[in-house]
Amino acid sequence: MSSQARSVRLKLWGGASLVATAVALAAPAAHAEVDPAELQRQLEELKAQVAAQSEQIARDRSALATAQSTLDQQGQALRAVNDRFGAIMGEREALLANLRAAGYNVISASTVADPAPPPGAPPVTAAAPGPSSQSQGAVGEAPPEEPPKTTVAAVPQEATVLTPRGHLIVEPDVEYTLTSSNLLVFRGVEIVPGVQLGVIEASNTVRAAEAASASVRYGLTRRLELSASAPWVWRQDRVSIVQQRDQQVTRELQLHSYGLGDVEFGLRYQLNELRRNRPVLIVGLRAKSDTGSNPYLVHRDEFGAETQLATGSGFWGLESSVTALYPSDPAVLFAAASYMQNFGKSFHKDIGGAILNRVDPGDSFGLTAGFGFAVNPNFSYSVAYKYNLIFPTTVDLGGDIERSHRLQVGTVVLGASYRLSDRITLAAAFEIGTTADAPDTHITIRLPISF
Repeated sequence: MSSQARSVRLKLWGGASLVATAVALAAPAAHAEVDPAELQRQLEELKAQVAAQSEQIARDRSALATAQSTLDQQGQALRAVNDRFGAIMGEREALLANLRAAGYNVISASTVADPAPPPGAPPVTAAAPGPSSQSQGAVGEAPPEEPPKTTVAAVPQEATVLTPRGHLIVEPDVEYTLTSSNLLVFRGVEIVPGVQLGVIEASNTVRAAEAASASVRYGLTRRLELSASAPWVWRQDRVSIVQQRDQQVTRELQLHSYGLGDVEFGLRYQLNELRRNRPVLIVGLRAKSDTGSNPYLVHRDEFGAETQLATGSGFWGLESSVTALYPSDPAVLFAAASYMQNFGKSFHKDIGGAILNRVDPGDSFGLTAGFGFAVNPNFSYSVAYKYNLIFPTTVDLGGDIERSHRLQVGTVVLGASYRLSDRITLAAAFEIGTTADAPDTHITIRLPISF
């Protein structure tokens, strides 16, 4: 009971006491003589006191009604604050729950960690826990253990986590690839060891390619990501040939080309929630177009030698992949497997006097494995190994079927990233070839910007 209510009750009791006193004073009048003037004076005083008490009671009742109205308003305001607080915590939990499954965005902002949300809660793409999603459970059931939190941004692109739902990542990047080869060819006959009749030809080839790409990734749902990429390619080839006949002959060829490369489209889907001691599995599908110039359709001289370089593969391709991410704070282990199917094409083109009927480029199988390590909230690095097995290409040249050799491309990948702000991350990857068919060096610099 409030102090104002108690005050009103006391005053009501006071008024009742005055009335009882008046009755008591009037009662003896029936048995004893009382001065009428004195009695009248006492009655007037009692009436004045009763009137004053009535006015005070009216004022107290008005004050009590005002206080009650204020309490009601404060109660409504408190309930509104509680409702808003619950909504904010629910939004926070949903966002954190997304960030922790990922590893971005804390890379590009990913925070890998957290137990899986309960059934019906949104999936993982970059996440966190919260009272609305994790504190609920069966009575007597122990709360799930929280997996370690990891922030890593330097992992290769094929091993990154999904973009959070409703978020857009714009990623400009530049790439540089350098490939060189030395070849020594003897064309002739060897009469005895050391005595050769014919032509000795040595060639040195240096191929450099630069590409500037604009990529976008969008989180359509908490489990589904869409992506697209369009590159602009510059290529330069320098070939030095030395022939030893009766005298030494040296030739040098230089080719330059630039243009649009092969545009790509892709999607990735997360299969499961992040749980302790279990990896997150992500499947992907990527389509590569033939928008770049075709190596079989570039300009050639009368001998069939190229006078122009291609900026694309010349064929459509479809790649399927599966990626596993396993957080182990402060690191993330990752592994990915992919299969690229290339679709053949018919040409019916004259190349150096021979008719090129059809080319079926070889498919390829790829594996990637490594780990990323978060040194601090802003800097991380990664180490990985990539291997691609490229199956033979079949060429129908004037009715003769020719098959190339299988190629094995292996590279060591060293990556590093630094978070410039909450929305911008600078990442670089350096690939060093470890097999004869691999490029000598491949460098990629990316600048993911999150919206």
